[in-house]
Amino acid sequence: MPTKHADPAAVVREYFDSMNAAIAGRDPVVIERRRSLLADDIVYQNKPLRRIQGKAEILRWHGEFAGCEFMRGEITHLATDGDWVLTERSEQWSLNGVTFGGDIMGILEVRNGQIHTWFDHMSHFGAWVASGQMPDAFFERWADR
Repeated sequence: MPTKHADPAAVVREYFDSMNAAIAGRDPVVIERRRSLLADDIVYQNKPLRRIQGKAEILRWHGEFAGCEFMRGEITHLATDGDWVLTERSEQWSLNGVTFGGDIMGILEVRNGQIHTWFDHMSHFGAWVASGQMPDAFFERWADR
């Protein structure tokens, strides 16, 4: 369960630290804890893809990565301003035998121990699309409309 007065930086670190464990071991306890850190009314956007509204839709987005052989993320820099947390992350994932990764800048708002707002900016988005790693329909489904 979310902690009412959790430190925003600690919530964000826990969320990204658990990504590695959730994918590696497919541990249902870790996966559920990670999901509990997302607010029901979360707003998420992985720019330049479209904005996602609500926990159910962000979990559908995350479901697109369920077939990953591995997914790793490391926060390389983190800064806070009240409820807002700015992260620079290095992420790497492998799907269908193709490994891809890069740096991502994210800004997340944490309230009452849950992530309510989250915007990612991918410096390597074009290379990800060109990698052929994701099914053709993936980018169309999440395209900005």
